[in-house]
Amino acid sequence: GPQVQVLGDVSTVSDPAGCLLADGATMADCTGRMDPHVRAVNRAVEAGARPAGARYVDVNRLVCVRGRCPFVVDRVVTFHDGQHVSRTWALRVGDELGRMLRLDRLPSSDADPAMTSAERLAGKAEFGVPSGGGLGGAGGYPDGATGLRGVSAEILDGCGVTGPAAQLAVVRADAATRWQLPGDASLGGAGWDTCDPGYAVVLRDFQSNGFWLCAADAYADARWFVANGTAPGGYRGVSVQLGNESDWGPTALGECPFGRLLGMYVNDDDAAWVCVEPRRKPTAMGWSFVGTEMEGWNPKGVTMRDNGGYGLVLEPTEGDPWLDGPTNLALDASYTQIEVSMMNETPGTEAQLFFWRAGEGPAEERSVRLPLTTDTANRPYYFDMGSNAGWTGTIRGLRLDFTNAAGGRARINFIRVNE
Repeated sequence: GPQVQVLGDVSTVSDPAGCLLADGATMADCTGRMDPHVRAVNRAVEAGARPAGARYVDVNRLVCVRGRCPFVVDRVVTFHDGQHVSRTWALRVGDELGRMLRLDRLPSSDADPAMTSAERLAGKAEFGVPSGGGLGGAGGYPDGATGLRGVSAEILDGCGVTGPAAQLAVVRADAATRWQLPGDASLGGAGWDTCDPGYAVVLRDFQSNGFWLCAADAYADARWFVANGTAPGGYRGVSVQLGNESDWGPTALGECPFGRLLGMYVNDDDAAWVCVEPRRKPTAMGWSFVGTEMEGWNPKGVTMRDNGGYGLVLEPTEGDPWLDGPTNLALDASYTQIEVSMMNETPGTEAQLFFWRAGEGPAEERSVRLPLTTDTANRPYYFDMGSNAGWTGTIRGLRLDFTNAAGGRARINFIRVNE
């Protein structure tokens, strides 16, 4: 079946066979075709036509086991299991959620005010499942010539929007099946690396059996992160922008080294997920730390550790460690934001970014400070360089004091200068 977005306050299923309500059961425990046993129900609409003996359950219960909800992002659960859930059942759930949520609703509380409504719309995620079966490994549910519009989800402030208005499609195919592309039944089937009109391929052949990412033209220049893998073998991620791919190496399930999670599917032994930058601003220059590349940055007062394929993993040995940037930059000071993607596990409470022009050097009056958050995942830190009156003309040097204490460790994935 396709990805099904589940919101705990609206989604309900009837379970006359009791399959899903068995003690400790999850959806994966209910094997075979489930259509006769489970169907999407809108309580308000079907109050007078409930099956005799049916019990109603919150679908979140099915994917939250013993207090752990591995598929929950904010208040939204995006669930997929192509091995155990029939396509027909998933379609019913998707259709019902579409009616409940109203396709014209757009979340706004977390939207970038500088982005137009069209750009926000372009950030929707559609996990399309073309005809031929589920992404999790099960097939055998042919869809004929009509195609299947993917159930879509945007994860911003916990409010989901479903329907064909979504502007991101994830397409997977194999040699035996030419699957229908989501969103346009007239195309008759997908060829390799093919997208609907108005879409562009931004990632291709991530898996040997065929996997590519189609983004709306308006969003094709965004920075994406796509990860896939199997447990217990682990997961690997790829960063892509304008078709340029970088292997980020091993990654944790559901992790976004940058940007926000758009959606994911998970079953017992397989998973894939997609992340995208929350903002798209013009960039003057940037440095992504992949493999062993330092990109011209030099550490002081730190011990470098194995990065597992991406990021700078730094263990401060002094109370004032830093990274000296590349020499003789020619950075236009009209670009006023410096973004640092960093995980901070040091006891430090503050980061400081120094800058200087020709004939100058690092000094307190030419710096910007930010408070640090202690956590175990990368987060973006935005230095507002324009807040310092000295940020003018041509900037020749940068120095990042990424913490103000010894001990622990930090991981820096990238540094980028934005408009």
